[in-house]
Amino acid sequence: MIFEKYFSEIFSECSGTKGIAIMGKDGIAVEQQSSDQFFEELLIEFSDVTTKAISIFDSRGELTKQQIFLTEKNLLFVESLSDYYSLFVLADSSVNIGKLRFVVRKKAPWIKKELQ
Repeated sequence: MIFEKYFSEIFSECSGTKGIAIMGKDGIAVEQQSSDQFFEELLIEFSDVTTKAISIFDSRGELTKQQIFLTEKNLLFVESLSDYYSLFVLADSSVNIGKLRFVVRKKAPWIKKELQ
C-alpha cells in the first residue's frame, strides 16, 4: 500500500478519523483504510456528489479545492488532489476541522507526487 504511511499519519494526527481514501472520479478507490463498516458505500455514493459539485463550480470558472459535509455524527472532508483524484476523510463530527484541514494540506503534496 503506497499511501499507507500518509494515511497512518493523518489517523494519528487527527483523533476521531474513521476512514481515509483516494478516489478517482469514476468512483473507484485507489487505496483506502477505514474502521467504519459503511465507508466504502459512502465513498461510492459521494464520488458522484463531489463530481457534480465540482462540475457546477467549474462551469462558473471556480476551482473547487475542498468540500465538507457535516452530519450529527460524521464529517466527510474531501480534498481535490487533481482533475481526477480526491482525498476523502471520514471523521467524527467533533473532529477539529481546522486541524484536519491543516494536516491534509501538509500531506497533499506528497500524495499528489505519488499519484503522478
